Amino acid sequence: MPGETLRLYLRQQLGNKLGLLDDSQLDRLMPKQAENANTYQAPQLKRTTMRILIGLLVQNPQLAALVPSLDGLEQTKQAGLPLFVELVQTCLSQPGLTTGQLLELYRDNKFSQQLETLATWNHMIVEDMVEQHFIDTLTNLYDSVLEQRQEELIARDRTHGLNAAGAPGAVVIAAGVSEERLNTKRLKCR
Repeated sequence: MPGETLRLYLRQQLGNKLGLLDDSQLDRLMPKQAENANTYQAPQLKRTTMRILIGLLVQNPQLAALVPSLDGLEQTKQAGLPLFVELVQTCLSQPGLTTGQLLELYRDNKFSQQLETLATWNHMIVEDMVEQHFIDTLTNLYDSVLEQRQEELIARDRTHGLNAAGAPGAVVIAAGVSEERLNTKRLKCR
């Protein structure tokens, strides 16, 4: 309470010096910024598949060991995928890497600001579920890449027709998407 009493006394003295006898007149003159200064909130990041994967990987570099081969994903046009591939390769090439060491490796990189933001990002995933969530999100990424590739092949077939080299790829991708959906349903049923 002494802080509040001192504040009121100083406001009264200021009002007297300015020739204002009414506190309401002083209230109108005083800016409200002091009260709003304490209510700063960090900007919320949109939870995308790539942000979740990169954020979890930056905060837990040991998760890179769970990532299967990334061959063929480089040609996919998905935002953040090249950075994710690069981070996985970096984490795998240096086992035991910590978040701080990883950020230090990328300090002068064009991605340093995003990585620092994701390193402190509160992803709101329970610590015990981080690994499972990472695997689920990675599965989601692979599934979306397969579906995107399948849609491209279907569009190409409709516009130009598939040649003998493209048709087997479409069958393999369709089988991969179907198998992925079946495996996901099996996991959810358990």
